Amino acid sequence: MKLTHIYTKIAVCILSAVSFAACDNIDEDDRYIYVEPVPVARNILVEDFTGQFCVQCPNGSAVLEQLTEQYTPETVIVVGMHSGSQSVGMFGHTPLWTSDAEYYYSQWPISAQPTAVVDRGSYTENYSTWPTLVSNALGVSAPLTLEASSIYDESSRTVSVAIVAKGQFDVSGKLQLWLTEDNIVSYQVTPPNGVYDYNYVHNHVFRAAVNGRDGEDFTLGWDEEKTLEYTISLNELEDKYIKEHEDEGSEYVRWKPEDMYVVAFVYNNDGVQQAVRVPVIDTRTGDEVSDVAE
Repeated sequence: MKLTHIYTKIAVCILSAVSFAACDNIDEDDRYIYVEPVPVARNILVEDFTGQFCVQCPNGSAVLEQLTEQYTPETVIVVGMHSGSQSVGMFGHTPLWTSDAEYYYSQWPISAQPTAVVDRGSYTENYSTWPTLVSNALGVSAPLTLEASSIYDESSRTVSVAIVAKGQFDVSGKLQLWLTEDNIVSYQVTPPNGVYDYNYVHNHVFRAAVNGRDGEDFTLGWDEEKTLEYTISLNELEDKYIKEHEDEGSEYVRWKPEDMYVVAFVYNNDGVQQAVRVPVIDTRTGDEVSDVAE
């Protein structure tokens, strides 16, 4: 049944109504009722371009920590991208630097650190304005829902991840998967005078891109549901990370699966459309996963 056929009958009906005629001649199967889509809450992605030699970066991190406490870490998903000139020292790159993070850094005209990029749209180094950017982004409904779950195999250090996507509208773009880690103890210069803190705790640290630096093509139709499954080898990705640092003389920090997360998001030219964050060692029940998604 074509909508043009329905609209023609409706138009005839309207004209008839003007002449005090009834509209009962529209077949029941031809009646078109528009149902307004239910707004979908958006989780947002904040890319924090930071560095261990960046004096003001701990101030930016504190703002983001407050936002994750206010909205929950599953709603405001922070990823710390150690990159740029603030991640290069006398002996090479700092331990938390990665070439993937450097790649993302190069995609933005960043003039100072820290700089936050919110949903791959708005960005600024003025961390006093980050709460406003985050609040504005959260006020926009998402065109799809994303849920994620994971199973960790300790013997092989592999993570099996399932991503469930359902379209509220038609969506096309890229699906990206990353690994992050919390509770990493490593040095950081701190404000106001750049004093070294060798026991600084770094959170939300970007570790690796799972499915390529730009992700993979992704399309989803209205009311369509897709499940995508991935197997992630922490050993392979960590070996790559170690090789990036072994020729520079800088120490690397081993990965701790119990403090790691998988971050998945869909993005296109309009920015990030939806995001989700799941622990590598996922101890949530099915109901808890659904609650987070809602």
